[in-house]
Amino acid sequence: MANTNIRLIKDFNLFSSDQLEEKMTSTVTFFFPELRPELSSEIRDIEDLSNNLVFAPAIGTLVTYFSDERPVPYLAKKWWLDGNRWIFELRDQLSCENGEPINATNFAESLARTIRIYSSGGDHPVFRRIKGYRQLVSGRASGLEGIRADGNRLIFEFEGRDFSGFLEHLTMAPFGFVCSANFEGDKWKDRSTIISSGPFRFAGMPDDRSYHLIARENFLPEFASKFKNIVVRRGDLGQFKKHVGPKVIELFDPQDNHLEGFAQIRQMPQGLYILALNHKRATFESKTVRQLFARMFKEELRRLPFESKGYFKTERFYFNDKIELSEIPKSSHVQEHSSKPTSIVMKIANNKVHLALQEIAERTSKRLGWSITFDTDPSKTFLREHERTNFDLVVLGSEIGGGYESWIIDMLFCSDVGSRWPDPSGQICEFARKTASGEISPDSVAQQFQDLLTDDAAAIPTFHRGGFYLLSKDLDIKSLGPMVTRIRFEDVGPAL
Repeated sequence: MANTNIRLIKDFNLFSSDQLEEKMTSTVTFFFPELRPELSSEIRDIEDLSNNLVFAPAIGTLVTYFSDERPVPYLAKKWWLDGNRWIFELRDQLSCENGEPINATNFAESLARTIRIYSSGGDHPVFRRIKGYRQLVSGRASGLEGIRADGNRLIFEFEGRDFSGFLEHLTMAPFGFVCSANFEGDKWKDRSTIISSGPFRFAGMPDDRSYHLIARENFLPEFASKFKNIVVRRGDLGQFKKHVGPKVIELFDPQDNHLEGFAQIRQMPQGLYILALNHKRATFESKTVRQLFARMFKEELRRLPFESKGYFKTERFYFNDKIELSEIPKSSHVQEHSSKPTSIVMKIANNKVHLALQEIAERTSKRLGWSITFDTDPSKTFLREHERTNFDLVVLGSEIGGGYESWIIDMLFCSDVGSRWPDPSGQICEFARKTASGEISPDSVAQQFQDLLTDDAAAIPTFHRGGFYLLSKDLDIKSLGPMVTRIRFEDVGPAL
């Protein structure tokens, strides 16, 4: 974890009400060049990175992270553990922007709805351990017995004492308080907007590249944003240079870190891009063919010149797990060519990583004697599992943390919380469950997981991602250390 200044963690009462009014000046702009043009607030989409940047700040969570990645109380005043029960005491007089009360009873209903939605395609990796989960997801109960209100306290009762990933999930937007007016039954009303239960309300799009959020007045003053208006914008470096006013820029290319008048903070490389091979289509049904393609693809990845301070070529799942590009094993019994002519389709977006992977896939296909076509339609760049059926190859990305954690692997490969990375044999999901229950020695977990990934050859690690932030000199950034995972809107203020 970053060695950051944790003043924000320890002192919740940074400003009095009068001081807060003075601190909430006008506007800060966050530039994200890789922000996708098509965003969705829908609860099942909101953990996608681009959607999360814009819409997650409109959802209040029981627990939150600041820049040193330690969970602290947010909508909850405090929490404690009593046997197999977690008890959260909620803050008083909170509400959604439309006036809906945020209390323990409504929170229990919100969580039951979200868990039901996220369990429609398979068990949730964490909440399946909550008492009454089976009755909820089977439709035998409308609520969740193990999540209930007691006055202003919200109680979570587990079947056992396996709590791995629990607090981390409570920091995620879907498992915060999602205002009921966003739904009709369990169906999301409008993917283009959201009714806020959090520190910011969504105020629309000033233009086709920008999203506007406004800090909600008197919403948790001790955590309040020092800026009233937040603009989240995508664009190129030329637009950043012309922009006047406080700004934070997320960048990944080496030539982009030489702007004068900016402080620089590195981003921890916890993101991973994989190339997903669709084992449900005829080309990659065979594990032997997948292994052949994967080995040749890795060889071409090695050969591709690629310079970036923000992306790191890899064949390992975790950053700096041994080395980024180790020697690629060459097995004598693996065939060198496909047995029949093959035509494949790859979905790509217009960014540096996708374009590099397009070139590598093209080289690999040529070696195999295959033909390959590319779908570059910008109108649909975020694909759920059922939307990937027309593609043989898809680039998927996610934050994966700094090392193996079973609940994250479960979320990525086995749960609707993630984007369902491919697990053709089911052995990765089974491995995640075994590690969660302690059946596998922690000393061998990382290597065994990597071996399973290599054997299945359906999720090929390609690039780790960890760029940097440039922050204009008119910002106060004392709460941030030299390396962070993400800068929250509340982490910066106007320079004094």
